[in-house]
Amino acid sequence: MAQSQSTATSAREVVEPSSDETEFVFFSGKGGVGKSTVSCATATWLADNDYETLLVTTDPAPNLSDIFGQSIGHEVTAIDGIENLSAIEIDPDTAAEEYRQETIEPMRELLGEEEIQTVEEQLNSPCVEEIAAFDNFVDFMDSPEYDVVVFDTAPTGHTIRLMELPSDWNAELEKGGSTCIGPAASMEDKKQDYERAIDTLQDDERTSFAFVGKPEDSSIDEIERSASDLG
Repeated sequence: MAQSQSTATSAREVVEPSSDETEFVFFSGKGGVGKSTVSCATATWLADNDYETLLVTTDPAPNLSDIFGQSIGHEVTAIDGIENLSAIEIDPDTAAEEYRQETIEPMRELLGEEEIQTVEEQLNSPCVEEIAAFDNFVDFMDSPEYDVVVFDTAPTGHTIRLMELPSDWNAELEKGGSTCIGPAASMEDKKQDYERAIDTLQDDERTSFAFVGKPEDSSIDEIERSASDLG
């Protein structure tokens, strides 16, 4: 799988799996250019060609339910009438609450009430929403039951931030002590997850980024900036 359109001879080469491992396709671009439409069309094409496909939107204002004409929401949902295709709309608030509970529950038998309250206060930080969304993202990168996972991302700036998160949080955890995503000492498994995510995102045999835009200077300029930011 090619990482950028410049090295591919066709759109098919960008999105079609070429290995036995799960592969990932990210569609990005500024708001209102048709990312969701292209993502849905691509996921449907893959499913129609017998690839087990998961379509994930990380956009805080998702519209997959509208496009497919059925309720999807924050749970993986089979798409009616399309064999091999499932979808999920990640809800940031739900993801953040799930992350808080997942982090706090194992500590309840080990820490006193006052310490638990301190952790809960740390986990009320806005950065928890970011890392919770990324945790969902990592979960889908560890989904061997799918041939392809297609990501319909939020507008470009959010996507760039999502790509930066694993490196940022690994650096934060290296410092030790308390972080806004929980005590560093209890986050070793997360650190390994983030390192694995970095490796996968940088593997151009498994991960592709495709930019969607309009034939307008502003759209093309943003695509060029984003491609540069992603390296």
